[in-house]
Amino acid sequence: MTSSPSIAASTLQADSKTQALLTASQLNKTVQVGEQKLSIIKDVDIYVNAGEFVVIMGKSGSGKSTLLGLLAALDYPDSGTVSLAGQMLSSLDEDALAVIRQQDMGFVFQSFHLLPTLTVAENIAFPLDIARCSNPARVDELIDAVDLGHRRHSLPNQLSGGEQQLHELWSLTQRLYLLMSQQVTWTSKMRIKLCNCY
Repeated sequence: MTSSPSIAASTLQADSKTQALLTASQLNKTVQVGEQKLSIIKDVDIYVNAGEFVVIMGKSGSGKSTLLGLLAALDYPDSGTVSLAGQMLSSLDEDALAVIRQQDMGFVFQSFHLLPTLTVAENIAFPLDIARCSNPARVDELIDAVDLGHRRHSLPNQLSGGEQQLHELWSLTQRLYLLMSQQVTWTSKMRIKLCNCY
């Protein structure tokens, strides 16, 4: 790999006294491709404050998705550390990481991961049902926040691409510390809706 991802940030609500919510220190990740070892991530440091909107940019194959996977503890670095709200993720076992992924961080993938046989409301309620904390009022709040009230009983294949994107975003029903997304089409309107609901 010849270029590493670059990072740009714009603050939505953070102030100068805010402690870093997410930190990554000296992250390194190498992968084996045939007989060649490729250094995908090399000595990356990241500090993200609460309320910041951060963009990771780079060419295709530069390591953006790999870096997101490391930050979300979906993959392990060869060296370096990642902390969320002061908790070192590398020190946790898979069960503890699963709890953090469920309660504290969300990840919106490039592909829409909506259950095709469930309606908008049912897809949004599903994570809460799994966590055994059903909350119909929260489901209604999220549906209304992204103007999908008229689609409440629609199936995913009945939604436009933009509606599916908003629907997947709001399927992350917990009030999260951190939301990561591989989506590159976030609009200012979507950012405002996100801030208003979280």
